[in-house]
Order: sequence, then C-alpha cells, then structure tokens
Amino acid sequence: MTLTVHAPLTGRLYPLEVVDDPVFAHEIVGPGVAIMPATHERQHVYSPVDGTVAKMMGHAFVVVSRSGVPVLVHMGINTINLDGAGFEAIRREGDSVRAGDPLLHWTPQVALDAGLAVTVPVIILDSKTRSIDVVADYDAQVTNSDAILTVSGG
Repeated sequence: MTLTVHAPLTGRLYPLEVVDDPVFAHEIVGPGVAIMPATHERQHVYSPVDGTVAKMMGHAFVVVSRSGVPVLVHMGINTINLDGAGFEAIRREGDSVRAGDPLLHWTPQVALDAGLAVTVPVIILDSKTRSIDVVADYDAQVTNSDAILTVSGG
C-alpha cells in the first residue's frame, strides 16, 4: 500500500526543521513537511488524502486516509491562541472527503496580525511502522493538486 499525500494549500514547500516550534521541527508529533502559504488572504485549505475527517479543530484538522493513515494539517504555529479567529470550517468530523475537497477557510493575515507564524506543518501521525518519502522539491511552489509525500508500509 502506498498513499499519496497532496498539498493542502498553495505555497512554498520546506522541511519541518524550519518550523519555529520544536514539537514540529524535531518531528515529535511525526514526520512530514511544512508549507509557507503563497497568500495571506482568505483561502481554502484542502484535504490532503481521500478519507474521513477525524478531527476538526479550526486551526488544525486530521484526515484518516482510507488505508488508515492519519494526516495532520496545522495552520500556523500557536494559532490555537486565536480562539477560532481567521478560521471557518466547511466540513465536520465524520465527513467523508476526497483529496482536494475544501475543508476550511483560513485567513493567514489574522495570525500574522497577532504576531504568529503562518507556516503549515503537514504531519503523518502514527508513522512508526511506515516509510515516509518527500516527493516534491523543497523551496518549490506547490498547489493542492501536487503530491508532496508518499507513505508506504504499516
């Protein structure tokens, strides 16, 4: 089984180590990549895989792929402190989604105005028995139709 994970928004791709949060940068939550949004305007954030919305927290969500791989997308760093400002969920927990379906609206400028980073970690949770490969080039522009990771095994 190989799962392809797509970018959840348009932006520039970076390794997790650039994220200004040690929990993400040191892969404590799990391996993945980071995306710097291309715009700070209101935009859609998309499902990175086909699956089920397991958690919708406004500033972050988890989609569990049909093959059982949970993927976390976290919009910005410490954005939980915004108490939902700048985020509008489109989907709910339990919804079935396809890769590329919009899950929420996000306005990164709200986080920037609060002095927060807008880097978006895309993390493979429960990855201990899986092989994770970055399939897009770092420092390249990606869109929600672009594959960024593959996950195999597990």
